[in-house]
Amino acid sequence: MKIEIPNQNVYGNVNIIKGLPEFCVHIANDYNCHVNAIAKRLQIPYASALVGWSRSGRWIRPIIDGIVIREVDEEVFRIEFAKVVAKKIIKNQKCEARHIIVARQIDKSTAAIKLAEWFTKLKTAPKDSNRRAKLHKKINRTLREFPELKIAM
Repeated sequence: MKIEIPNQNVYGNVNIIKGLPEFCVHIANDYNCHVNAIAKRLQIPYASALVGWSRSGRWIRPIIDGIVIREVDEEVFRIEFAKVVAKKIIKNQKCEARHIIVARQIDKSTAAIKLAEWFTKLKTAPKDSNRRAKLHKKINRTLREFPELKIAM
């Protein structure tokens, strides 16, 4: 026997614009998590939540956001949802850290190329010139930011 959510339309959605069915709760699709996949994995009966209509040109399309589940299943769902969100946040933090490391490596290689360029210009610049002083400032600033490049130069 399949347990269904009350007030489902022929498309399997529940129109919550008029109000939620009795003993049901709306779970929004927050944190870009697929709440319907979580409900399916937990084998909780659910229906897509129809929250509004969008008009573009002469077309009217439904806006589906989240799902509607029974109140008795809400606690089990929220626990699993919190686990999924926590995993997603940890994964995003790892990705951000990886991007920062890669960006730092790119900056370091760019700085090494620029340093080599500046050193060649420094050799050809006349002594006691304003250009030479500017090159020294650029080189010192870059070496302060990337101290590991001192060994290479």
